[in-house]
Amino acid sequence: MHTRNLLARGFVTIWALTSFAALSAAVCTEWAQITTETESDSNWSTRFSEKVDQQKCPETATTRCKFAGPKKYHVTIDPRLITNVTHLGLDSQERDAIFRLAADGYSKATNSTSRTAFVKLEGSVNTEELFATDSPILKFDPGFNTSLLFVPYMKTSIGKLGGCTNASLNGLQVSAAAPYLQRDSKSNESIIAGTWGSQGERSVPIQPSTTSATSPVTTSPPRPTSGTYKQMNATGIWAWWVPLALAWSAYCL
Repeated sequence: MHTRNLLARGFVTIWALTSFAALSAAVCTEWAQITTETESDSNWSTRFSEKVDQQKCPETATTRCKFAGPKKYHVTIDPRLITNVTHLGLDSQERDAIFRLAADGYSKATNSTSRTAFVKLEGSVNTEELFATDSPILKFDPGFNTSLLFVPYMKTSIGKLGGCTNASLNGLQVSAAAPYLQRDSKSNESIIAGTWGSQGERSVPIQPSTTSATSPVTTSPPRPTSGTYKQMNATGIWAWWVPLALAWSAYCL
């Protein structure tokens, strides 16, 4: 336990120094906000789904199979650049600078009272509510390898870059997406916003008359996931987050 605590202190110290170095090397300084999007219980997509489990239902099974549980899963959701710049092979400093600008633009456009970082979120989610409601997400047919998916809700900031040391980025329209937190109504804790889904593939050769070997993604009724989280640094995070991270680390030790 003491070894883990020392490692945690060392990690946060190195992380803080890295963050300050990245802040001083930002490669873009301007962001012309175009629009924002925020996924929620009423509007989300499965494009950033994370596979957390996989099970095979034997072809010889006489009934549908079901995921075991309830279980807790660890997920890590990264921020993404999803249009127009992914082909440019940006280095980490360029990407981090864009995420900072996108986050600042998102906060201003949505009238947020505090800056909302576009950073990696890491935490645990569990399937207790899926089992409590006997969700169809958990069940799958004989002959299918089926994946259980955590579907994070993402916030998106869309804008045009300017003031870049890499001139090829000036004037480019960029879409940046990142996970966000929401309040769990049961525990009153901050959790990674999202829902659940599943998708299966046939594990045996299909007949020519079969139209598809892959099932569409099935998603659960919109509901927040339960669990815990921790916010991870995306190298170039705002300076105010570093002392906050140090305080949080001290609290957890």
